[in-house]
Amino acid sequence: MNKNRAGESGSIIVWIFIAVALFAALSFAVSNIGRSGNPGEMGELARLKASDIMQYAGAAQRSLRSMRINGVDESEICFHAAQWGHNDYEFNPPCADQKNRLFSAEGGNVSFQTGVEDWYDDAVTLASDGRAWVFSARYEVSQTGTDSGGAGTVDDNADIVIATGPLRLAVCEAINALLNYDATPPLAAAGLYNGLATSEFDGTFNTAGGRIGAFGRERCVNENNAHYFYYKVILAR
Repeated sequence: MNKNRAGESGSIIVWIFIAVALFAALSFAVSNIGRSGNPGEMGELARLKASDIMQYAGAAQRSLRSMRINGVDESEICFHAAQWGHNDYEFNPPCADQKNRLFSAEGGNVSFQTGVEDWYDDAVTLASDGRAWVFSARYEVSQTGTDSGGAGTVDDNADIVIATGPLRLAVCEAINALLNYDATPPLAAAGLYNGLATSEFDGTFNTAGGRIGAFGRERCVNENNAHYFYYKVILAR
């Protein structure tokens, strides 16, 4: 037998074993990335989900800016859409004009999205609009807009906020890390999410709602050690 041929055959077998081993390792890695049963082990998947959440909130913010530039008054901004299944965001006459509506092609042109199920913590049930986006002008956010910056002061200029919860801890941590904060969600007062979710924006800015806290314009927080929720100021006042 030709010694060169024998050597080539041996090399081919070695390369086949190497290829099989690499394929097995790749398959294992992909299966781990796709495994989301344990929120604490989500890793890269958690960051992808966090990025999706932040991108959607950012799209809403940019659309509101465009609407304001096009002459829509802040008190005329309408978040009503048939997909909500309720009329809590509807108020007239502003909502009758399509240019005032965030989810209208003539207005903000934002695609309607209620949320993605695997963002959320299955162990937590929220009474008020959990597992959906919330648009509210219930609170001021510290050091945002015309805020005086005082920890206990309220200047009657509630900011429009988008929020969602209850999020998985891993997703919440990934959001904060992407924002260059400490990943650990800061502790926030009880009732904040409920206050947002029961005060859907209908053209009225709450003048006695208090503050979310000194957590920044965008953050994922730990509400009273009960659950985690994300918020972002999309219109500062």
